[in-house]
This record gives sequence, C-alpha cells and structure tokens, in this order.
Amino acid sequence: MIYSLAFAVIAILLTILVSGSFVSCSMAIFTFTLGHLYCNTVNCYDRYWARKAFNIVFSLTTVFACIHYLDTVVDWNDFAIDWKDEYKFWSFTQGGSASDIGGLFYDCFIRRIHITDEGYLFYITALAYVANSLFDGNHLLLQFLGSGLFGSLASIVLFKIYSRYLNAKKAYTNTWILSFCSVVFFYSFQLLRDIHIYFFYLVAFNILLDRFRVKGVVTLILITIIVFQLRFANGLFCLALLVYYFYKQFRKYKWLLPLFIIIVISIFLKYFWEDYYSVVQAMNRYMEFTEEAIGTEQGLSAVIVQLPSGIKETVSFLNFMLQPFPSWNGLLESINIFNGIVEILPVIYQLFWFFVFALTVKWLIFDKKFKELPLDMRWLLIIVFIFICLNLSNPNQRRIMCAYPIIFLVYAYVKEYCIPAKVVRSNKIVVFVCWSCMVLMYLCFKF
Repeated sequence: MIYSLAFAVIAILLTILVSGSFVSCSMAIFTFTLGHLYCNTVNCYDRYWARKAFNIVFSLTTVFACIHYLDTVVDWNDFAIDWKDEYKFWSFTQGGSASDIGGLFYDCFIRRIHITDEGYLFYITALAYVANSLFDGNHLLLQFLGSGLFGSLASIVLFKIYSRYLNAKKAYTNTWILSFCSVVFFYSFQLLRDIHIYFFYLVAFNILLDRFRVKGVVTLILITIIVFQLRFANGLFCLALLVYYFYKQFRKYKWLLPLFIIIVISIFLKYFWEDYYSVVQAMNRYMEFTEEAIGTEQGLSAVIVQLPSGIKETVSFLNFMLQPFPSWNGLLESINIFNGIVEILPVIYQLFWFFVFALTVKWLIFDKKFKELPLDMRWLLIIVFIFICLNLSNPNQRRIMCAYPIIFLVYAYVKEYCIPAKVVRSNKIVVFVCWSCMVLMYLCFKF
C-alpha cells in the first residue's frame, strides 16, 4: 500500500509541475480524497485491496492526463482543430457560459438547446465556473482530470463487481489490469464523455448483481436520467437495465412486468418525447457522416460495409472486438514524444483484448463453459452482447467500452474456476501464435 500511496502523491505533484495550475492540482487532490471516501462503501475485509487498486488507477490516469496535456501544449495546432470533439468541448468551456452557471443550467435542462450533450456540457462548464470563481482560472489539464475523476472512481465499482466472484487479491489484480490494459484507460483522461457513461453503467451493473431493493430502483432511475443527459442512446439502454432489474424480482409474477414496462414507456414519453426526433435526426446525420467516411476508405472497414446483411453484422462484430488493427499506426505517426507515449496505449489494449476476446469465445462456445457461469453473469453477458450488436452501425470502440468489464469478468471467472491452469497457458500460446500470424500476414500484404 505504501508504494501505491507514494505513486499517487507523485502523480498529484506532477499536475502542478507540468501546468503551474493550482486548480488542476486541487482537482487531483479532490479525486484522490473522494476515491478513498468511496472505498469506505467496500466490505471492510476487502477495503485494503480496493484502496490499492484505486491508488494505482488514479496515479496512472493522472500521469497520463499530464502527458496528454503536454502533448497538446507542444503541438497545439494539431489539437485545435474544429472537428475534434475534445477541442469543441474545450472551446465551449472557454465561452461566456462559464461565467453564467444559472443561464447554462436553464439552456441545458430547461430549453435543451444543445440536444444531445446537455449533461456533459453542464459538467465541464461547471468545472470551468468553479475554477474561474474560486481558483486561478479554467485550465485544459483541469478538464482532462475532470474525466480522470470518473475513470478513477470506476475502478472502485469495478472492484466491487469482481470481488463478488473472485477473492479480494484476484479482484484487485483484475481491476487494475482491465483499467489500464483495455481501451477504457485510453479514454479515461481525454475531454470526452465516454468515461462518465462507463462509470454510471458500472454502477448500474453492480446494482443488477445485488438483491432487489427500493434503493436500487431509485439509483437506477437516477442513473438512467443522468445517462440520458450524457448520450441519449445510452440512456435508452439504461431503461432496458431497469426493466431487467424488475424482471429479476417479479419473474414469478409475470403480469407485473408488462405493467412496469408501460409505466417506464409513459415516463419516457412524458419527459423525453419532445427531444426524441431532434436526437434521432442528429444521430442519423452522424451515422450518414460515418458511413460516407468509411466509404471513402480503402481498408477493411470499406469492405465490410459492402458485405451482404447478416455476414456484414458478424464480420463487423469480430472487427469491432479486434480493433484497432494495425495498432501501431498512431505510434508511427506520432508528432512528439508525449503523443508517442499516449499512442503506445492502443498497442497494449489491442493485444490485450485480442487475448481476452479470443479465449472467452473459445471457452464459452467451443469448450461449452457458458452453462457453468453464475446465472446473473450469464444474463449480463447476454445484455452486453445485445448492447454491442446495437452499436455495430457506428464502429467506434469508445461507444461500447461499457461492455468490456462484463466480458473480462467472464474471462477471469472461467480462467479461475472452469479451466485448468495448464490448459490456460497452452491456449494463450495458441492465441499469441494466431495474433503473430495475423500481423505477419498484414505485413506481407502491406509490403
């Protein structure tokens, strides 16, 4: 624990050293303090491991937020491009809204003038407002650390989920491995809303694994409302999670489920129907833009779009799980050392997820281990599979990373309890050989 605490302190000091921003350092301290307070919700016997996992994830997230900030400082022109989401969000926090938080609240939640990003725009601008009012002003590193807050807190929820099925030490190990080695970490320190959605989905999954309680219902409803404000499509899927939570409780009284679905739909129509068509139009425009962009490419994505229906979805799913490939493109095209460090992450998470996905498919389908999973885990796996399939029309990993913790949980559980260690090692060797062959084939065709 002392080493992880020392690492956390170094990470906090690094924020002030690289930016000279007191508010950024204060945000890091706030995240660290809040995280350790949140660890008190973990079972007292497992709390040591939860704190240790949080310290590691917090430290890594904070360090990479600093590196990402230095990357933008060194090559600002590469960051300050109008179509980049990070720059658009940063520009918004620099506008007049940051000095009128009451007006912003009215625009976001009463008039709803921004259509799809209301909750996130309010959050990042509220950070800017606090920074301008109480500290030394809004800062780009502050906004990166604002995302890091949710990435760090997510590790505690992840530990809670994993400790339900694994002992505390293994839950700790799998928590920091997934938090650092998957695509989740890549978006934990960027000025984007995906890590916020990921956090709230984790909280929802943790509630689904718990026994039915009124507190759980209220929390799921609040999460659904919040996620609707972050991204409309993800909010819709949260409604499905709410329905499943009631299904677990009332499956013996099946007549209650249709009644509950009617109530949920009625609430949705009352509060969100006015925004529905505006959001759908915005989503359709984005999908058309994505399809046009893919159509102009010459790579695998362009080929997949032309495949017949059915085959296209299957290949898209496999391609989704194995992206990015080649993972080293960003590293080769990096424009400075800080950008190069950040671009190492796709190399790590592509190889990591290739192993996880390939082994999970083999064990569940070919070794028929699906029925050996606990019932709740099976249901959650089905739910996240549906979630991924619904996102196949928009091939972007950050939109489906909410599914990764459940897939990795299944992988860790089967590896721990269903497959002998010797078989696991031999399977990993086979998968590595397959990955190496894939890389060699690509290099042969490329050169």
